Amino acid sequence: MRKSRKKLIGKRINSVLIAVMMVVFTMATPFYVNRVEAATHYAAGIDVSYYQGTIDWQAVKDDGVQFVMVRVGSHKKGIDPQFAANMQGANAVGLRTGVYYYSVARTVQEAQQDANLVLQAIAPYTVSFPVAIDYEDSSVKDLSPADQAAVVTAFCDVVACGGYYPMVYASRNWFLTRMGNIAYDKWISQYNTALDYPEPYTMWQSSSHGQVKGIGYRVDVNHLYKDLYSFIIQDGFTERGGKTYLYRNYRKQLGWVEYNGARYVCEPTDNGAVQTGWFTDSLGRHYLDPAQGGKLLTGLQVIEGEAYLLDGNGLPYSGWSGKWPELYYFAEDGKMVRDKTVHIGQTDCTFDKEGHLTAPEGFDPAAAQ
Repeated sequence: MRKSRKKLIGKRINSVLIAVMMVVFTMATPFYVNRVEAATHYAAGIDVSYYQGTIDWQAVKDDGVQFVMVRVGSHKKGIDPQFAANMQGANAVGLRTGVYYYSVARTVQEAQQDANLVLQAIAPYTVSFPVAIDYEDSSVKDLSPADQAAVVTAFCDVVACGGYYPMVYASRNWFLTRMGNIAYDKWISQYNTALDYPEPYTMWQSSSHGQVKGIGYRVDVNHLYKDLYSFIIQDGFTERGGKTYLYRNYRKQLGWVEYNGARYVCEPTDNGAVQTGWFTDSLGRHYLDPAQGGKLLTGLQVIEGEAYLLDGNGLPYSGWSGKWPELYYFAEDGKMVRDKTVHIGQTDCTFDKEGHLTAPEGFDPAAAQ
């Protein structure tokens, strides 16, 4: 994604032919070329940095741009001078906005540091598209494919733990010849009329010479081939792959989450999926009601045919509850004792089908407690 401000004047016949083809292809749309993969093409967008200068974001949106990837900065130069202005401007006009960071990390630890820097930088802004690591610097060419894969994976792991959607950017050749296998989404650069890449990818950077209204300098053109609009939602619950996820301001929620007056568990070890049924953590067992989308239950509840008294944290209570003549007992496993006689303390106590303590004449309920 590095650029030069030198104006290139192509005089060769091939350059003229390419320019003519670009004109023909772009007649159907404001700024990007229709591609062979149009059947799976979800959106077209751009990526920007300080090279594009001050941007008229409303004009950009009006020209048909649907999403933008904004450079946060780089390890060598720090935060991009236009980062804040670009984030504010793109968000103000309602563009889906992701970010990327140019990394020269050589170790897992350095990649984690880069990712944490990015999380700190983007915290004040709405990030509604992926957070990508741009990994293409000549200084890391000597790393083995496995080491490169470990570096970008470490970056993406930190990003995912922050609730954002990670992605890895590099050229087609870099992915094929220098980087090992990675599990995260790929954003691939190949400046051509089609992307020749044999494996799945999420985004394709097809040109560095895009012309977009509102931007006075050439800009990279990108194409989206995965429905991130459904994956990254603004607010609420979304289902995919048989699991449910909870989002707030486009960020996947992780851990215990308060939402609309209820509490849920979005388990990090399950990719943030909302949990249901009995769930155990350091405090104990809680019940997350499947009928209510995983809502934490409290109070007196009937669960799987058994009655439980759940405290404010959803933990089952054990012991006596209520006052005579409505006196109940909950066993150590939290279940209400019903329709049986049990020995409690020094007393044999009998409970009816509703769980009420029944006592013979002369029985002292206080002695049972």
